[in-house]
Amino acid sequence: MRLDNLVHLLDGKLHSSPTISSLTSFTSSLSKVSRGSLFFAFEKEHIPEAIKRGAYAIVYEGDVKIVDEEIAWIEVDDLFKATTKLIRFFFIQNGVKIFEVTPATFDLAKALLSSNPNLIFLKEDITLLLDHLEKVKYLITPLNLSFLLNLEKQQIKEKEIVVVSEYLFEISFILEEAYIERLKLSPLFLKELKEVLFIAMENNLNFDLHRVYLFNHFKPFFINSQFEIVEFGKSERVLILEEECTLLPKERSFLEKKAAWAKKIYLTKSCEVEGFNKVEEISEVLYNSSFHYALLEEFEVEKLKKEELKEPTLF
Repeated sequence: MRLDNLVHLLDGKLHSSPTISSLTSFTSSLSKVSRGSLFFAFEKEHIPEAIKRGAYAIVYEGDVKIVDEEIAWIEVDDLFKATTKLIRFFFIQNGVKIFEVTPATFDLAKALLSSNPNLIFLKEDITLLLDHLEKVKYLITPLNLSFLLNLEKQQIKEKEIVVVSEYLFEISFILEEAYIERLKLSPLFLKELKEVLFIAMENNLNFDLHRVYLFNHFKPFFINSQFEIVEFGKSERVLILEEECTLLPKERSFLEKKAAWAKKIYLTKSCEVEGFNKVEEISEVLYNSSFHYALLEEFEVEKLKKEELKEPTLF
């Protein structure tokens, strides 16, 4: 991108007389700076290192010490707004499609669609998009990004599938003419699956259902009497882990409905959730409880195995 066009786009002021006329990349991450980069200096102490790494331009707000006239020093009133202006420009130029989804749909999409090089997943910091402006064609995010960038978001529907059978932790269905047997995803997230499939198939994106194991919500671990993890479905005792506190009430209701016959316990360590017992040591409660299903806040299941227990001895 030409320097004069960039300064105009950012509504900035150029405070040097650089010999360079164009830039090759954009970033706010010091580790991503390379020869020809424009560096958005959200942390001014990183400017000297950015220059050493080959930055051709520095965008900043407030006062900085200009140490090299060969570098383009661009002052802006608001660094974050300047960032969004640049992102918006590239999104319009490249026709980027923005998909705004729920956090659960985002995580499932990230698991199933991550092999697509032109698809970017953004969960928090919008400035991370600076590193992908040249290649991004599709963006999936739980953020209200379309409002921030004043751009249109894509409408998301649910892909039609025919459910053949469903259990607590797996589902079989027909997708167009393909029979998907015993996908290890709880039907609790059927809506999210339909949305991800819609996004993928309507936009000719690659998806891999085998990668559903990377989806870490309502995740079952079957355990034996020694509290060791066993093969899927090979035990009547199951620990169900959830890393997102806000999903726990929905999952509890699902478990109560689908497994009304079973003995169930609900435990958290840090989450404040109605219907869950907040305890200091989840492991101690599990050791001393009788249950079929235990819905729990995320923790290290591997540490539960029998040898971790300190049993009484005669010596």
